[in-house]
Amino acid sequence: MKRILISTTCIVFIICVFAALNYFFQQDFVNFFTEIGWGKAADFVSRSWWNSLPIFILAIGVLSSMWLTWWQVREARLSTNARLIIEISRELRGEDNINSLSYIYSLRLEHFKEGKIQVGKIEHVINRLSMLGVLVAKGIIYEELAIKSLAGTTSLRCWYQLHPYIKQTQTNRGYFGEDFEDFTRRSLDYFKDANIQVLFSIEGDTNKIDLVIKLQENDFLPRSKEEIERDRKIKPKTDHSKNQTTL
Repeated sequence: MKRILISTTCIVFIICVFAALNYFFQQDFVNFFTEIGWGKAADFVSRSWWNSLPIFILAIGVLSSMWLTWWQVREARLSTNARLIIEISRELRGEDNINSLSYIYSLRLEHFKEGKIQVGKIEHVINRLSMLGVLVAKGIIYEELAIKSLAGTTSLRCWYQLHPYIKQTQTNRGYFGEDFEDFTRRSLDYFKDANIQVLFSIEGDTNKIDLVIKLQENDFLPRSKEEIERDRKIKPKTDHSKNQTTL
């Protein structure tokens, strides 16, 4: 929308400038185009409608209307962003979600290996971060705002703790946590480009991990939306008909 508005503004501006010049220097334009052999152009600028005031009014009206429309769309989007951010912020900072995050931050690798995990709490957080990822990917919420104000650091910490579970669940179920993965990648790229540290340590550990550096390693790197779609296309499809039993 913004690109179209800027392009239209430039076109309208050029028309207005040309119309104004032609208003004051019409005969000069006619003589110039005639001398260089552009008869059709000379005939075009010599027409009386170029000298009429309505062309200015029309151009200004069109331009004003488009700028007003753009402003209204922008204000509506800002209002939508504000409402969604308030609602999502309340959800992410609710007691249930805080308890789930505290549990996730305390997990160690042996908990996954031994199967001693609370799946409900894990998927409670993944589902909410996935919802946020969808809103960002669709442009409903501004990406930078979501990363800085809502769950950018949270997504990195959760991905570091949960990526083995997510990868295994994706293998078992197919579609799972992909929007959360994409949002984590967006957050990682943002913090990397801004040279911002995001530190993390499991309760009881003294060493802190710089997640912005750690998550760039191949074993930890979350995929972007484009990479997820690419992997989906090249992944061989399972022929479920071979697993059916004939009665």
